[in-house]
Amino acid sequence: MLESCCVPVPDSGPRDAVVGSALVRVSTPDLIKLIEACESQRPYDEWSSDQVSAGESLRGAMEAECLQAGFKSVAQFEQLCPVIPPATTFRRAFRSDRR
Repeated sequence: MLESCCVPVPDSGPRDAVVGSALVRVSTPDLIKLIEACESQRPYDEWSSDQVSAGESLRGAMEAECLQAGFKSVAQFEQLCPVIPPATTFRRAFRSDRR
């Protein structure tokens, strides 16, 4: 039943490949620290030293993956493969079924 609820997300191209490979390079404890930092919604300058260290680990992993993928830098990667926000469907959400 659980398997039938899961829908595979299509690969969106090089961005998902690079980011996914970078996340694999980061340890599970560091990923947990980053999740905690994000969930706290505190500014970066208020993160704990462990959270800052985890962020540096992710940054290093991103740099390594970008270079391995053929980009000159993370900045070039961000420029060529920007984050594309999901399409919003406000019209559907607020559309009245009454006609």
